[in-house]
Amino acid sequence: MPNNRVALIAAASLFASSVQADPMAVEEDLLLLYEDEEMVSIATGTRKPIHLAPSVASVITAREIDAMGARTLDEVLETVPGLHVSKSTVRNSSIYSIRGIHTDQNPQVLLLVNGLPFNDIITGSRPPLFRLPVENIARIEVIRGPGSAVFGADAFAGVINVITKDGSDIDGNVFGLRGGSFDTREGWVQIGREFKGWDTAFSLEYGTTEGDRDRIIETDFQSNLDALFGTSATLAPGPLESGYELLNTSLTISNERWRVWLNSWNLDDAGVGPGVAQALDPVGRQEIDQYSLAVDYKNDDMARDWRLDSRFSYRLMDQFVTYQILPPGTVVPIGSDGNLFTTPGCASPVCLVSFPDGVLGNPGGELTDARF
Repeated sequence: MPNNRVALIAAASLFASSVQADPMAVEEDLLLLYEDEEMVSIATGTRKPIHLAPSVASVITAREIDAMGARTLDEVLETVPGLHVSKSTVRNSSIYSIRGIHTDQNPQVLLLVNGLPFNDIITGSRPPLFRLPVENIARIEVIRGPGSAVFGADAFAGVINVITKDGSDIDGNVFGLRGGSFDTREGWVQIGREFKGWDTAFSLEYGTTEGDRDRIIETDFQSNLDALFGTSATLAPGPLESGYELLNTSLTISNERWRVWLNSWNLDDAGVGPGVAQALDPVGRQEIDQYSLAVDYKNDDMARDWRLDSRFSYRLMDQFVTYQILPPGTVVPIGSDGNLFTTPGCASPVCLVSFPDGVLGNPGGELTDARF
């Protein structure tokens, strides 16, 4: 205890002398102490110390992520005060609830990776079953509260910006392997170095899991239909389908004025959780391929007191999904309008229709997003 007291007194004396010598020295000393950890850019669009940001913001660095032992972005975000991560009831995707504001599609929170939106421009949600490993994350910036003034309506409840590592952050060759329960296997390879004046960084992260096969659903929505219509089509009790295979690849090349970032995010053989109709679906699978390109150019010397910041970006997302919405042998009410579960009076007459092969669906499509 005495040693701690002496250290505190010495620190206080140093702080007082710094103020007397030069008021700006305190700010500079703090920035040197924290390096870039307390700088945030998403609050105003420019880098500022976090205490000057006109919003409630948090910054999580790679060092902090490593210390907490997190493996995915979701696990990191769960540590942010005022932000809760949960699962949607339909899509089996993560919901980022900031100050209690969320829906199942969760379009209220904008997710950026290196400033590039990763939200679906149709629903506002992230790609189904979106998961992001943390090995290539340099820092995460979070705004808790409206960011619409800077980023538009998709930032109604908040903004999350994931910044990936440059070559200087990796600084050499890095590789790792990890395994665990549910036949979970993960591995990553990273290379970071300078080449002819260009800072280069390459990262490849791979993960696969069978999911928790012991997580048994005793009853589901089809169990209710069976009770109503005297059928026995339900697949419950049965396990929740939570397996997946993920490959995330990133390449960054940069110098003083140019920065080029290429990313490939590929999800394959992903289960559909509790099923899109809350009926167990052991055969449904989701496959999503997303490719991103961002080319940045900045110039601080074009004119006095002016700076040029420019970006061209292109994103392609291809989604292929097969759903067994309801299992073989199900009986469901169909209205004259052709819709399932039509209530009497909305579209009479309502008929009970049997589906010997089950109710099937394969939504999906291709999304392209180009910006300048």
